[in-house]
Amino acid sequence: MKVFIIGLGWLGQPLALHLKAQGHQVAGTSRDQKKCAKLSREGIDARIFDLYEWSTKTPSSQISNNSAIDSALVSRARVLINIAPGRRSIEIAPYVDAMCRLIDYLFVEGAAHLSFVSTTSVFGNEVGLLNEQSKINPQTGSGIAHSKIEAYIMQHYASKAAIIRLAGLIGANTDGSLRHPVTSLVKRDAIKNGYHRVNLLHQQDAIECISALINTGISGRILHACSDEHPSRQEYYNWASKVLGLGKVNFLQESNDTANRGKIIVARESLDSLNVTLKYPSPFDML
Repeated sequence: MKVFIIGLGWLGQPLALHLKAQGHQVAGTSRDQKKCAKLSREGIDARIFDLYEWSTKTPSSQISNNSAIDSALVSRARVLINIAPGRRSIEIAPYVDAMCRLIDYLFVEGAAHLSFVSTTSVFGNEVGLLNEQSKINPQTGSGIAHSKIEAYIMQHYASKAAIIRLAGLIGANTDGSLRHPVTSLVKRDAIKNGYHRVNLLHQQDAIECISALINTGISGRILHACSDEHPSRQEYYNWASKVLGLGKVNFLQESNDTANRGKIIVARESLDSLNVTLKYPSPFDML
């Protein structure tokens, strides 16, 4: 089938290669010319695309001048949008507006199905076991923006779209370094909530889950992707720091209030729907 990935970044690049290896015709976009050139050499039709630049164009010029996502690529394709806001302090309204315009455009141009990569940060400070039906309470700019885009998709395109919320991602960068929360935590002082639980997902498991969603074409659903096990932040990050030789993580001394473990993302229903068995069911498997 035709697959079009908008956002060939840290996750999108290996996903594209994975889908190509499955026999799909894969194209996509990136803001980085070097990434596009590299992927093109590997058989991925990769093109330059900037969401904000595109969104400032008139509808007619979007269609006539934007070869990155023209009808030939989008028509009858299964499309994945994986464009993060890109910074901690985001301007929510311009990002949401641009994304919703892009979603509309994709369906006007004949997209067969849309998968949207969202984040479990839409739950904000909610606590306890949180599944696909739990209420959301976004607090950060990213969480608020993603919640609005989720609502737009479910309101207008539920019959041919699905959303997958990813937990915190771990995996290798292209330069061989490691993407892992502990690498930034060791640089901080007085870290709170050491007894809250971690919600993490390995890059390879994220690829398997998104690939399964694209292949099955599930629609009208919000899905979760997260590891099965949820050790405390204090236990896990101290262990990870020791394994990586990074030094001590400076958690505050707090009482172990087992009644408040923070949020625990439950993904079992989604994983069963996608028929995915996690390669890294525990965060302790990820290093």
